[in-house]
Amino acid sequence: MGTFKRIKRAIQVEVNYSSNNHEKTISQNIKELEATIVRLRRSIAQASLSRKCTQEKYNYSVSEATRWQERAWLAVYVNNDYLAKEALLRKKYFEQEVAKLEIQIKSDRNTDITNNLRQKLTALEMRVGELKLLEVRQYSSKAQRILQTSMSEIDTSNVMGAFERMEEKVMQIDSESEIPKELENIDLVCFFPTLETE
Repeated sequence: MGTFKRIKRAIQVEVNYSSNNHEKTISQNIKELEATIVRLRRSIAQASLSRKCTQEKYNYSVSEATRWQERAWLAVYVNNDYLAKEALLRKKYFEQEVAKLEIQIKSDRNTDITNNLRQKLTALEMRVGELKLLEVRQYSSKAQRILQTSMSEIDTSNVMGAFERMEEKVMQIDSESEIPKELENIDLVCFFPTLETE
């Protein structure tokens, strides 16, 4: 009998060890995926910021080119050729910037990369949610297994026997505390009027 108990304990220890390793693996995977999600969010934010900065530079260069064009016309209007020439040079500089930024915006792969990263982020977030549910289910099944083990170890015959013994004791105490038969026949109501008048 002792040998079987030792074998049973050895098996339970092995099952608990592998179960604990599995739990650590799941929580470790969750932590790693959450760290990856943080890195992906940073990358998406950087790509979006880069695209936004390029667009803002483009808008600024367009407005500056227009502004220097107007200044060149104004300089021609007041017959100041030197200022007109300088304004046209600055206009040309901003038009070149606009052309570079247009090429950059059109060939910008950041939009594709950002969309791809967003899809991966969504997939990873779903995977983390699945792993968290798996972890909860695992803890629940472990608790249920422990409860079943505890319930199997409880001997219900002893509990029922103890309950019956307690019930017998209570019945015995009730029978001892019953009113004696001699006092049952006495009418107590008749004694109170005499006491009340005194």
